Amino acid sequence: MATSIFGATAISGGGDGAMDSIKTATIADGDICFCVDVNEEFLVYRYESSSAETESSPAVIIPDDNLTGTGAWILSDMTQDVITCYGGIVMIDGRSITWDTAPAVDHTCTGSIFSGTAGENLVFGNMCYLKADGKYWKADADASTTMPVTAMAAATIAADAAGIMLKRGWARDDTLTNTVGSPIFASCTAGEQTQTAPTGSGDQIQIIGQAEHADYFYFNPSLDVLELT
Repeated sequence: MATSIFGATAISGGGDGAMDSIKTATIADGDICFCVDVNEEFLVYRYESSSAETESSPAVIIPDDNLTGTGAWILSDMTQDVITCYGGIVMIDGRSITWDTAPAVDHTCTGSIFSGTAGENLVFGNMCYLKADGKYWKADADASTTMPVTAMAAATIAADAAGIMLKRGWARDDTLTNTVGSPIFASCTAGEQTQTAPTGSGDQIQIIGQAEHADYFYFNPSLDVLELT
């Protein structure tokens, strides 16, 4: 386990900010060094104190003051190492990206998010449509002019302010009592969701997701909308 994390602006050269200028007396086995060079290339190295490899840039970098013949910075193989971003976001194993489909915390979501501007005050879970003014407003299935749902507010967002919106993914709201496996529709109550399809004349029928638990659901709004007559 790393005891220290270093930062560098070059992997070699011996100058200020270069990884090979880090004193071996300050490095321990397993330490990590992040390097972002002038070309904005991001590299991650792990120090192996027992390594006797010959320097071979960029894979193996030996500290300039290393006089023992062992110890080197080894470039991490990011296609093999497993990286976990905690907080219910994403795991990468070099072959796939796996979203957390069961958010562990109330009023959180995972999936494809973006920054959107609210046309009115929004709270987490509000279903929104994109108006001609380029802002997101609460969707209302009573009329085609306030539809279709294309995003969900993923936080409290004040009117005319930018905030986090969910485009597609999983959302948890402990106030929900959804029936697992059943579709979720846009509601005739502005900003809400329902598992009962609207029935009134002129109402808009849009499936916006599916309940996977009483408290969380998969948000995946269809752009196919049916208007009742």
